[in-house]
Amino acid sequence: LVAEIRILNPAVVIFLTGPTFDSNLENSFPGLEKLKLSPHFKKEECCLFKHKDLPKSTLRLYHPNYLQRFMNSKLSFLDEIINKL
Repeated sequence: LVAEIRILNPAVVIFLTGPTFDSNLENSFPGLEKLKLSPHFKKEECCLFKHKDLPKSTLRLYHPNYLQRFMNSKLSFLDEIINKL
């Protein structure tokens, strides 16, 4: 994963997973920092990732299908998140 991101050199990376997969990402990116991105989301729901091998705009949020089914009240805040990228 690290090599693929390095080769592609994207401006934005969005991991569409829940926090249960954070340990997998931490294994690939040792020292991965998780920062709260929005006051409307808990860090488990949506966070900004900081790491030397990731672009500045890297975040993790739940898959949109999950957001639509279980967090419909928070969908309106996705525009806020996109604008921060």
